[in-house]
Amino acid sequence: MFVIGGVVLIVSAIGGYLIFNPSKNKYDRDEIIDEITLIKKHLFEEYKKIGKMVENLSDIKELEKLKYDFNIDEFGKFLILKIEDEKEADEMLNLMNKASYYKSPYLYISIYGEKSNRNKPIAEIDISTENINTTTHIDYSYNEISGENQKIESVVWEGNKERFGAPGEYKITLKIKNNSGVWSDVTTKKITVTEVEGIKKIISSKEILFIIYNNGKVKYKAFHKNKLGLEINERFKDYSLAENVNEISMEYDHVLYITNDFFVKAAGSNEFGQLALSDKSDKRNFTKIWGIENAFKVETGFNFSGVLTKKKEMFLWGLNDCKQIKFKTSMYYDMPQKFTHIKNIEDFSLGRNYCLIKDSADKLYSFGSNDFGQLGDGRSVAEYEVQEVMVPEIDYFYAGDEFSFAVDKNGNLYGWGKNNRYQLGVQGSRVKTPIIINKVKDIIYITALESIVVAVTKLGEIFTWGVYFNKAGEVIEFTVPKKIKGANSVRGITICNEEVYVLTMENELFVSNHRLDLKKIEID
Repeated sequence: MFVIGGVVLIVSAIGGYLIFNPSKNKYDRDEIIDEITLIKKHLFEEYKKIGKMVENLSDIKELEKLKYDFNIDEFGKFLILKIEDEKEADEMLNLMNKASYYKSPYLYISIYGEKSNRNKPIAEIDISTENINTTTHIDYSYNEISGENQKIESVVWEGNKERFGAPGEYKITLKIKNNSGVWSDVTTKKITVTEVEGIKKIISSKEILFIIYNNGKVKYKAFHKNKLGLEINERFKDYSLAENVNEISMEYDHVLYITNDFFVKAAGSNEFGQLALSDKSDKRNFTKIWGIENAFKVETGFNFSGVLTKKKEMFLWGLNDCKQIKFKTSMYYDMPQKFTHIKNIEDFSLGRNYCLIKDSADKLYSFGSNDFGQLGDGRSVAEYEVQEVMVPEIDYFYAGDEFSFAVDKNGNLYGWGKNNRYQLGVQGSRVKTPIIINKVKDIIYITALESIVVAVTKLGEIFTWGVYFNKAGEVIEFTVPKKIKGANSVRGITICNEEVYVLTMENELFVSNHRLDLKKIEID
């Protein structure tokens, strides 16, 4: 039935060439495609075995039951099938690869071209996670399971949001089109989105207290007028402008937050471009900062900002009067500037006009403003180059207003910088190199606001030191760390309006007065 190799085909030979199966009144396209696929498969299998094309396909037993008569051209590049009906031939050709062609009355089907795909493609929807809640970022893909070498040219999704802001049942649909122009049936996947209850963290500036919930929503309480346009209120209110919040930082009237999609949004004061929006206009509404993806941490300093990505790339922007952004002459940058002076950045913290950075070797570095020795290099002049801080094996660190802290692997707390109001928990006015603060150990978290410092230990104890100004205008001094009473199962602290706010594991919020007693406050 088949002749291969150097044998020249004689089209006029009835017995040795293509004969339409007389038992068929019409070609069955599906059967023809199946037979073409079968012939190609065994041709290639035989070629692998003997290293050359077989001379007679009739020797391949798997091809004995073919319903149609095929032949191969003299160069071994095409299967040839006789189809006298030009319309039928065109329909068949639409299912073939581009190398195939029709020359009446023969259809030349390329052996080495791509497989024809006349069947509907089939795909399974795949999502990146099974446990989905209102803060989950979802990635979608599909597994094409309809056959070998099938190319998908078009994909149409419906309902595939990256995040669902409300709990409930949702339907995702998908259909795909292959390179033969055939669309699949619609594939459907249903997902259940849950709501994660409870408070994630508390954070504040001098004038505004934020409560961040696990579902990405935010409540606030404002004590003074502010650039965010938030009303002064006695009770907590919903902050509808900040949604889908993962991590947040606020300082000196501007706010940055990371969404659950790992982008960064900014609002508030923008006099020096600290919102990275290519201008210096204040913004009450949050706007996405372009050019930063996969954000891991955000920090706000005094009129400047920073972001660390999952790729350990750090970007800084805003006020640059002390070269806290880049070691160049520009007074400010209104777009993110990639920091390249330290590699393998693990973490960073922004102070008033300076920066602390820890690398993967647990070494601590500093640069920027240094009027009070907050860079820890023994000097009190601004440093335009990165300085290494001589604290061994850094475990935790914090850049305050104009003073700094670090904790080593042994739990020792070090402090340096401005100390005119006992910010370091010791006597003195300024400290230019790190000193150990002996009154407290095993600190895991520090927050500070101007002259007030609050720290949490591994045991959940809260200590504070520095100078408070209470509502009556009195000055309360804590020259050494003092323990705040009544604090149990602590998981969050912040300072706002000259008071310390404490979040417990039970999602309860407390406030501490100048006597260091905790009082529970209602949120709703």
